[in-house]
Amino acid sequence: MSRAHCSSVRSLGYRWVRMPPFYRPQPPLSDRLLDPDEQARAAVRLVFEKFEELGSIHAVFFWMIEHGIQLPVRPRQGANKGRLEWRRASLSTLAQVLHHPMYAGAYAYGRRPGARKGRCAGERPPRQWLPIDQWQVLIRDHLPAYITWEQFLSNQERLKQNQPRPDTRGTPRNGCALLAGLVVCGRCGWRRQVAYGSKDKAQYRCPHDRDTASGRACCGLSAGALDDLVSAQVLRALEPAALELSLKAQGDLRRERERLERHWKQKLQRARYDVELAERRYQAVDPGNRLVAATLERQWEDGLRQERQLKEEYERWCRQTLPQLSAADEARITALASDVPGLWHSPRTTNADRQAIIRCLVERVVVRAERDSERAEATIHWAGGYESRHAFARPVTTYGKRSDFDQIMGRVVALREAGKTAEGIAAALNAEGYRPLRYGSSFSPKVVRDLLLLRGFTDERNDTALLGPNEWHVKTLATRLKMSRARLWDWATRGWVHSRRTAVQKVVILWADHEEIRRLQALLHSKRRCMQSYPAELTTPKERAPKRPARR
Repeated sequence: MSRAHCSSVRSLGYRWVRMPPFYRPQPPLSDRLLDPDEQARAAVRLVFEKFEELGSIHAVFFWMIEHGIQLPVRPRQGANKGRLEWRRASLSTLAQVLHHPMYAGAYAYGRRPGARKGRCAGERPPRQWLPIDQWQVLIRDHLPAYITWEQFLSNQERLKQNQPRPDTRGTPRNGCALLAGLVVCGRCGWRRQVAYGSKDKAQYRCPHDRDTASGRACCGLSAGALDDLVSAQVLRALEPAALELSLKAQGDLRRERERLERHWKQKLQRARYDVELAERRYQAVDPGNRLVAATLERQWEDGLRQERQLKEEYERWCRQTLPQLSAADEARITALASDVPGLWHSPRTTNADRQAIIRCLVERVVVRAERDSERAEATIHWAGGYESRHAFARPVTTYGKRSDFDQIMGRVVALREAGKTAEGIAAALNAEGYRPLRYGSSFSPKVVRDLLLLRGFTDERNDTALLGPNEWHVKTLATRLKMSRARLWDWATRGWVHSRRTAVQKVVILWADHEEIRRLQALLHSKRRCMQSYPAELTTPKERAPKRPARR
């Protein structure tokens, strides 16, 4: 460990006595006290408390920046050596504090390997952090501690799991996949990765066959079906703890406000002390010595200005922060906590919040899926060692992999033979509980038409048997008139051509005899002048005989 790194870390929250790299008889523990400043100790403890609550360094960093909380530092070099300074929190500082065993009361040496001898000029030696069992020196209970050794080990494991690696869980994010980092493939035992096809579509893919170049790949799994299954089980597990959750939420709100209130009062107390110190220095100087008195007077005025600014910020914080919880607020929190599903599906609840809730209860989810079937099984490993198994249907790419495919097709054919249109068939299938291939969707007329074509029903767009006397498909009549289909479609929409739609695919069929064809040709060749409409005799179709009923 470099000397610069030791200086930057050991000066945060400690009144440090220089220690040798190897163990020697040390002064009594009382001679190596924590920082005597109460606010400095509270700020360091706050880092560990918020990390235990939020779970990631970035979350702690953004929380401290949001609330304007700074970290105490005592420089070991320079003009301000040994004096307490307050600096803006940074990710590197927070990472050093959370990784350093000194805050757990342990002295450690050799956490990183030393520089390699005989290396080439300009080559940087590797500075990888070593595991705890490879440290050269580790002396526990050697320093006054902010946290216990068990909590330190727990923090290290949590920091390791927060890393975005294939073998770790990672941190909760705002993606739609709620089980990112928790899904394990039941076939090979590898952790499945999340792949996003779009913002609202995700899959859990197994990287085993891709990374090992094996022959048979594990089948993919859509995230929607598995997420809904696990979410339902989590909500079911949270229902008995609704009262406990409401009480804990109330306690967390009180502790959060008390913590921030105490921090602001300490800042105001420090600002008041600085002002009084500057005033005493100014009063003690000889008024005739204007060279010194002017400087002390300016320092006094700067202290007063900073104190006034701090008071204004405190008043602004009091206005923006929720007041003390009243009886009505506590009753509302209790009512909200009793409606856990409502909170879960609330628009204000983010996917990161849902992922964090799931991770509090679920350690991992082992999924076994059959390649040629929609059948799948999920084993939920709950925190505490309990396991539960659940069967569910995963979305597949073809209807041939569905176990209920014959039943769906039989129902579609029966409804079609009963004279139902595509819209009617889709509505009936949705009402009866059938679901298409795409998870979370419902049957549409287009899906029904595709199923009818798959069963062997003729495509109405090319079926001439549906045409009656003098009836045409749009494409055929457009070719006969030597015009575009879009223009002919526009005429049919305007009512200039007799038209009807088929029962299932809603294909447009036009009617035109020889006289109508000559009228349409004349309409096509007539030149429309500016600000003038087509002649009415060319845009009005003649009366036709009663329409022939559509064939089914």
